[in-house]
Amino acid sequence: MESNQLAARSATFYVNPSTTINNGNTESLGVAITSSGDVVIGWEDDADDEAQLNYLGAVWTLYSGGGVSVTPDTAITSNLGGEITSKFLSYFRADKSPIPGNTAWGPKIKANLFGDGFGMGATVYALGGEVPSWADWDAGGDWPGVQLLTSGSEPLGIVSGVPADYGATSGNIRIGDWDYLANGNILVVGESRQGDDLVNKYGGAAPGNHVIYRIVTPAGQEVKAVSLASEVPSVTEMWHGAAVTANGFAIRFGLGGRGTVRLFDNAGNPTSANIDLGTLADNELAAQGGRGDGIGFHSNGKDAYVCATTGLDGEGARQVWVTVLNADGTLRYSKAATPGVPLTNVGRVDAAIDESGRVFVVFGAQTANDNPGFQLIIGAMLKPDGSPVDKPFFISEREGPLEAFYQSRNPRIAARKDAFAVVWESQNSETDSGTYVVAGRTFGIAHKPGSIESVGLTRIVPDTPVINPGADALGNWEPYASVLGTSTFLIEGNTFADDGTMSNQRYVVMLQPAAGGAPKMVEGFYADNGQPFKGQINASRQNGNPGRVAGDTRPGAVHYMVGGEASPHVYTEFQSDNRWNLGFDRLIDGRYGTIQAFSLDVGTLTPTPLFKAIDSSNARATSGVPPGNQITRFGGDIVALDNGNFVSVVEDRSRVLVADSDYVAATIYAPDGTVVKETFVVANGDIWSNVAACQGASLSGPNPRTAAPDACSTSTTTPASSRARPTRTLPARTLTPAVATAPASPATSTAPTSTWPAKSPTATS
Repeated sequence: MESNQLAARSATFYVNPSTTINNGNTESLGVAITSSGDVVIGWEDDADDEAQLNYLGAVWTLYSGGGVSVTPDTAITSNLGGEITSKFLSYFRADKSPIPGNTAWGPKIKANLFGDGFGMGATVYALGGEVPSWADWDAGGDWPGVQLLTSGSEPLGIVSGVPADYGATSGNIRIGDWDYLANGNILVVGESRQGDDLVNKYGGAAPGNHVIYRIVTPAGQEVKAVSLASEVPSVTEMWHGAAVTANGFAIRFGLGGRGTVRLFDNAGNPTSANIDLGTLADNELAAQGGRGDGIGFHSNGKDAYVCATTGLDGEGARQVWVTVLNADGTLRYSKAATPGVPLTNVGRVDAAIDESGRVFVVFGAQTANDNPGFQLIIGAMLKPDGSPVDKPFFISEREGPLEAFYQSRNPRIAARKDAFAVVWESQNSETDSGTYVVAGRTFGIAHKPGSIESVGLTRIVPDTPVINPGADALGNWEPYASVLGTSTFLIEGNTFADDGTMSNQRYVVMLQPAAGGAPKMVEGFYADNGQPFKGQINASRQNGNPGRVAGDTRPGAVHYMVGGEASPHVYTEFQSDNRWNLGFDRLIDGRYGTIQAFSLDVGTLTPTPLFKAIDSSNARATSGVPPGNQITRFGGDIVALDNGNFVSVVEDRSRVLVADSDYVAATIYAPDGTVVKETFVVANGDIWSNVAACQGASLSGPNPRTAAPDACSTSTTTPASSRARPTRTLPARTLTPAVATAPASPATSTAPTSTWPAKSPTATS
C-alpha cells in the first residue's frame, strides 16, 4: 500500500454486524465523502417481510474519515405503527423525523463535490405511507426519489426524478443514478420500465426499457423536464453511471449491451452524441459492463470521468480495465489496471479519480500467485497517465490471503481531495464470520516528508476551512483554539457580523468532535435572551481584536468560556439589566475584555449560555473613567483550572486599580459566573497571551519566567525591564453584588456540575 503512495487513515471497520441490524442480505453498496471529510455509506438488506421496520431496502449511515461511527442511535417511528432505534437512516418527513428503511430499495449515495451536502437516491415504492405528500408518486409504481441532507446530516427535503403524472403510466421507473451539479441543481437519472413511453413519448420503433433524466432545484422545482438520455429512441438500461464535472455531466448506460456515454451541460442540454466506449478506446474491454451493475463510472468533479470494467483481453487473460475521458468526451487513456498480474474469478470493479487525475481502482478477485480459493478485495493505484504506481495490494489489513477465511466481494469507492473511502461486502467480520456485512476502510495520499503522515500520524478530519465568509477577511483576524474534555476541539475565530455590510466583526467558535465527524459553527456570544448574537459587537474597532476560548480539560467536562474585545453595553440585545450602569464609564465606544461561559451538549454540539456576557475585569466597578476607548484587552488569555473554574486575564488600561500604568488583571470565575476571586493586579505592564494552568494554580504575567520545578503558583513577575517599583497606593474600589461573589478560596468553589473522577496526584491540567 505504501509503495502505491497511499496511507491508511483507518483500520477495517464493519458497519452492520449482528449486534445492529443484519438480515443476512447485505447488497447494493454505495459510498461518498462529504465536504467535511465524513464517509456516507449506503446499502440494502432485505428482511422476510417488507412491513418489518428492520427491513432495510435503502439506508445510510455516517462514519468519520478515521473510521468512527458518527450517526447517533436514532428513534425511528412508523406512521403505520411501531418504533425502532438505529443508526441506519433512510428518508425523512417534512418535520425532519426519520422514517423506516422499508419504503425504497437499491440506494445510490452521492456527496456534493462542489460544496456542502450529501444524499441517498433509491427506487421508491411505498414512501407515501410515511410521507403522505408523496402518495401520488407511489400510485403510479416505483419511482426514483432522492433524500437531500446537509453535511451535518440535517434533512433538507426529497426530490423526484419524475413528476407524479409522468409516473402514472403502467410500469416502474428505477433509479439509475443521481448527482449534484456544479450550479447547485440536482440531476436524477432513471431507468424507465414504462415501455410504451419509448414509443409514445420518444418516437421509438418498439416498446422497451429506456434511460431518462431530469434536473430539479434542491427544493424540487423542475429545471429540465424528463428527457431521453440516449440520442436515439432505442432500448437502453442503467444501474449506476451518472457523474459530474465543473461544466456538465455524463450518463453511462447500456445500449445494445455496450457501454455508452453521452455528455450534457449543466442546464441538461446534450453536448455530444452517443459515445461507444469500445469504439472510442479501440478496445472492446472499455465497452464491457452492460447496464452497469458490476462496473464503475465516476468523475473528479473537475475535468475527467473514469470507467472501470473487466473482461478477457485478446490473449484470453482476465483484465481489470480503466478508461479515462476528458470532460469534452475525448479519450485520455484506456489501459489495463494490473498489467502482468494474473487474475482469476474477477468480480465487480469500481474506480475513483481525484482532481489530479490519479485513479484508485478496486475489485474482487483471486490472484493466481496467492490464491485463497475465493475473492478478496484488491486495489491498484494509477498515475495520471494511467501507468501503475506500483503492484496491486489487498485493501484490508484483516482480509488478505493469510488472514481471511471467507469471501469478500463487490467493492465501491469514492474520492475527494486527497482522501479515498472503500466499502465492500465481507464475510470476515470477527463477530459474524460467514455472514455478509458492510466493511469499510479509508485511505489518503501519502504526504511529503515533514507532514503529519511522515511521522506516523493520520488525519481524522481532513484540512477543513473553519471560516469562509465569501469575502476577504480583515487583516488581523486571528484564530484561537482549546479542547473540551476528551470530546471536542474548540476553534475560535472572527468573521463578519450578520448585518449585510461585510465590514463589522463578530466572534464564532467551531466545535469539532475529537473523534472526527462533522463540525458545527456556533456564536461566540449570546444575547441576554439566550439566543446566538450575530450582529456587530465592537463599537470602536473591527480589526485586530483577537478572541479567546478555553475549555475545561477534565474528562467528561462540558463547560467552556469565550472571550473577546467587545462593547456589549452599547447594544440593546445585552441591556436587559443594570450591569453596565453601576458607575464605571465604558464610554460610547469603549471596548473591553468580554467573557461568557457555556455548557455544551457534546452529542448535538449545542451550547447553552451559563451567564450573560460581562466585562471580565471591571464588571463590578462602581466608579472610574478610562483614558480611552481601549479599556481592557485580550491581550491576555482565559484558561480553565483543575477544579472547573476559569481565570480570565486581561491587559487593563482602565486606571481603576493602578492610577498611572497599564496592568495585568486577573479574575477567577465559576462556570455560572460566580466570582471566585475578585479582580486583582498580577503585575504592572502589558501582556499578550502568556497564561497557563497547572495543578492547583495558574501562571500568568508579562514576560513570565520559568516557575520553580517544585511549585506552580500565580505569578507576580514584573517586566524584565523593571528593576524595582515604588509602592503604589491603589484607588479605592467599590464593589456591588451584580454577580454573586463566592468564597475567596478556589478550593471551596466548584463548578455546578456532577462529581468528577478522582484526579491523580501527579496529573496536571
